[in-house]
Amino acid sequence: MRRIHRSDQRHHRILTLVTAAGLVLLVAVPAAATALKGHPCDAQTTIGHVRDWLVATLVRLSTFLLTIGVARSLLAAGNPAEARPARETLLYAAIGYTLALLVHLW
Repeated sequence: MRRIHRSDQRHHRILTLVTAAGLVLLVAVPAAATALKGHPCDAQTTIGHVRDWLVATLVRLSTFLLTIGVARSLLAAGNPAEARPARETLLYAAIGYTLALLVHLW
């Protein structure tokens, strides 16, 4: 049985706190509230509301992934096995921001 070092416990606590904070932000600020500006009266307005909601959701999810990726990168402490998932998470955040930009421009 492997004994858990204090530094590992500390890293787990920090990562758990960052994850919990990100989830609270995602839930506390619902993306739908920003998109509901009024009652839709035609198809173009409805599509605009859906687009706004989608952009807001993508930005919030990407920000959450960015936070997790940075935390994982900091906690990797030079360990290549831990740094790779952190880079992948940052890549997913970049993809999310790119999709949000493309949906906004569409």
